[in-house]
Amino acid sequence: MKPLNIRWAFTWSGLVVILVILHIIYSAQSSRQILQGTFFASGVLIMSSGAVYDSSQRLQSHGYKLHDFEAINKNSQDFSLTQVSSLFGNARFVTNQERDGEWIKDKINIDRDIAFNYAYYSNEFSRLSLYKIKARIGSQCFYVKELETVRCFGAER
Repeated sequence: MKPLNIRWAFTWSGLVVILVILHIIYSAQSSRQILQGTFFASGVLIMSSGAVYDSSQRLQSHGYKLHDFEAINKNSQDFSLTQVSSLFGNARFVTNQERDGEWIKDKINIDRDIAFNYAYYSNEFSRLSLYKIKARIGSQCFYVKELETVRCFGAER
């Protein structure tokens, strides 16, 4: 073999090894669960009319399945999601079931932005992209791109 061909062979071999290593690292990162266990959030929803509603949320993780229980003024709804990918603390979820959203329309005079979020969240196969936000308070905070909202969860109630 000529010296030039040997260099190219080593260069291509090195490139293949680097790509294989990067693929292994990506595969390991993209299959990690970002939420494991049970998490809680509570607060209030302030409508543009000035009405204030108590709000609480509980997330329960079972493997790549995520169950979201939300309550607004003692009216509750649950959502089921599946994590389809993750990378470095960020994740993409897909909703598993179709909901009609009537639970919230009949009982609460709700703003259109919040109504849109629940309508989107209630459709089967809706995607939710969670981007991790660094928080000093010890909770896990995420920006939910599709809903344009920030949610922070603590491990204790």
